[in-house]
Amino acid sequence: MTFGKQAHQITRKVALVHGAEVDELGPMPTSVHVVRPLPCAVRPFVDEVFGSWVGRLASQYRMSVHDLDSEYALGLARGRSLGWLAAGPQSSRTLDALTDLARINLSRL
Repeated sequence: MTFGKQAHQITRKVALVHGAEVDELGPMPTSVHVVRPLPCAVRPFVDEVFGSWVGRLASQYRMSVHDLDSEYALGLARGRSLGWLAAGPQSSRTLDALTDLARINLSRL
């Protein structure tokens, strides 16, 4: 397998995880944003509120939650007041992106 073909397969897997449509026979898309996992990511505490964990994750890299969301295209749902994360479930795309970024199992969230 050549490096180009291997890179295309890896990019295709990442694109599918993050909801991008990729034609298997077509050229590698230029709009896919490949995200490498964070080198060190805090783990959620047992029964920790989702927004608290995301805040700790962002603060570990001295970022705001908004910056973390923008930098890694997480698609976090936010409430109207104060820009806080919205109460309730996040989208499956957002959860998949976070599990890839933090290298944790979805069941931990």
